[in-house]
Amino acid sequence: MKATQIMATLGVLALLVLAACQPVVVQPPKEEEKNLITVSSTSEIEIVADQVEVQLGIETTAPDATQSQTRNAEIANAIVQAIKDVGIDTSEISTAQFSVYPRDEWDPKTQTTVRKGYTTTNTVLVKTKKLDLAGKVIDAAATAGANRVNYVQYTLSKAVEEKAKADALKEATSGARSKAQAIADGLDVELGKIASVSEANVYFPPIYARGFEGGIALEAKADYAAAPPVLPGKTTVTATVSVQYNIG
Repeated sequence: MKATQIMATLGVLALLVLAACQPVVVQPPKEEEKNLITVSSTSEIEIVADQVEVQLGIETTAPDATQSQTRNAEIANAIVQAIKDVGIDTSEISTAQFSVYPRDEWDPKTQTTVRKGYTTTNTVLVKTKKLDLAGKVIDAAATAGANRVNYVQYTLSKAVEEKAKADALKEATSGARSKAQAIADGLDVELGKIASVSEANVYFPPIYARGFEGGIALEAKADYAAAPPVLPGKTTVTATVSVQYNIG
């Protein structure tokens, strides 16, 4: 019995020694959650567009698809040349949205669909900073055979757009700071450093020339009556930011 008691005692002592050798991990106290103020601010900057886009439509129909395409290409080339003649550079002109499709009509007599030919559509886009030439471009294109002005839109060049965006964001950020300071003053707390900031939105709405919002049909004739005057437009750059400030 004595030997058994001695062995048991030694076992307990061994466990105590092992426990004493284990590292002690002390969890640091959790940092108190910081108090924050979250505000958002929107800025709007009105700026005169420095670029204009004029998109012209060409539609031709012929009994044969090849004839329709050939005629369309001839008119497109004539339009491009006419546009260049009024002072637009080749680099400011592009063509797109070329398509050919059959033109079918329902014949009530035979109760069948009759193919009347093929229609080819094409567009010529002019993008230029020569705002004063927009009206002349439309007149020249109509005389050369364009069927339609799809739209006339004022835009911003890349450099002007980037500067306007930066100015709008700077103004929105300043507005956020003013809002946060007013809230802090109302709560009688001190406004601290910025905890986070995010850009919610920067928006450049399209500005269409008056009278061309939905496009207009053109008479492809030499005696074409002049299009409505195209006047420079302004666009509004809108920027929104959200900012979190520490308070104490």
